[in-house]
Amino acid sequence: RAGMVVGTPQYMSPEQLKGEAASVGWDVWALTVIAYEALAGAHPFADGTSIAQVHHAIACGRFTPISQHLTEANARVSDFFQQSFSMDIAIRPQSAKALWTELEKTLG
Repeated sequence: RAGMVVGTPQYMSPEQLKGEAASVGWDVWALTVIAYEALAGAHPFADGTSIAQVHHAIACGRFTPISQHLTEANARVSDFFQQSFSMDIAIRPQSAKALWTELEKTLG
C-alpha cells in the first residue's frame, strides 16, 4: 500500500525510512549493512540502541567507523563504507554487482 514502510528496520535505507518509492538501492544498502556486520561483527548504526535510535542514525548518515571495530582496517575499507553509506544516493554503488566488485577491490 502507498505510504507503508516495509522491511527489517536495521537494514532499511534512508530513502526507505522516508517512505520513498522502492528501488534497487534499498537492497544494495541492506547488503552494505550485512558486509559491514560480517567484517566488524557489529551493526554500523547501533551499539545496543533502540530501533528509533537506529533509524535516526541511518536517517542522519551517522554510522560507526569500521576502524572502531576492526582496528586493522585500512583507509580503503573506511572509504568503501563512507561511500556506500553516503546520504547522496548517486555516490553509493548502484547495484549488488557494483557493490561486490568494489568490495573485492577494497579487500583484495
